[in-house]
Amino acid sequence: MQRVDVSVRFEEVPAGLRSLSDAVSAGTLASVVEILGDPGATVVGDPAGLLPTGGPDDGTAAAAVRRVSPLRLRPFRGGGRLFGPAVPVAFLDPPVLHRTAALLAREEGVPHAPARVREGIDHGSAGGPGALLRSVPQALLAGAQRALAVVVHLPLPVRTRLARVVRRRLPAAGTGPRPAALHGWRWTVTATAVGPGGQRGAASLHGTGHPGYTATAALLVALGLEMAESERGSVLAGVVTPAVALGPGASRHLSTPELTLRTT
Repeated sequence: MQRVDVSVRFEEVPAGLRSLSDAVSAGTLASVVEILGDPGATVVGDPAGLLPTGGPDDGTAAAAVRRVSPLRLRPFRGGGRLFGPAVPVAFLDPPVLHRTAALLAREEGVPHAPARVREGIDHGSAGGPGALLRSVPQALLAGAQRALAVVVHLPLPVRTRLARVVRRRLPAAGTGPRPAALHGWRWTVTATAVGPGGQRGAASLHGTGHPGYTATAALLVALGLEMAESERGSVLAGVVTPAVALGPGASRHLSTPELTLRTT
């Protein structure tokens, strides 16, 4: 694979979202803050941070991923659209995608050739009078995420104290989206892959309901159903990614009232 582009587009959001907790729960925010106090937090922002280890070319593989697919925390334009960084943080998905590709390559006994991965949330047309107004908050969000990626490289005692200060200012434990904020969503995640010879493949996941809470529950059910299949073929052992665990036959479990998967 030469490049993979992932976009998230919200076609409909519920009216009256009143606070940050309607979008992100206190638990999610607390998880982000906990990263600050983790001794291994320096992996944050490294697209090669989750590559499998134990091979003779580990260093070369990691360097290739960082060169081909650096993590760029900033708004970008593509196809006439404006894309902002993923939320709550943009550095979660790319390392998982690179690990998936590396695990599959190792299983097939071929070298891992990393693809350029680019992910963003679609905020509408990149042109017109409103484009600048839409880009400003995305630039601020990207700046905040870059700051987090810098902070995790501070000495551990400094990060621990900083996490303690931030933790006191978080919403109360158990705070999350109100029931009214869980419904009225309509969104699409689209992934397009292009191979070295120009071959193209695309998949889109259409969902309803809150993407972080109702949709996540549906995805966990799909994963559980696939893993419970009695006729599954050989399964790669170890710490795998959701894509590796589900496999190409999982699309039948992603046809639910909340989710529809289409591939081309």
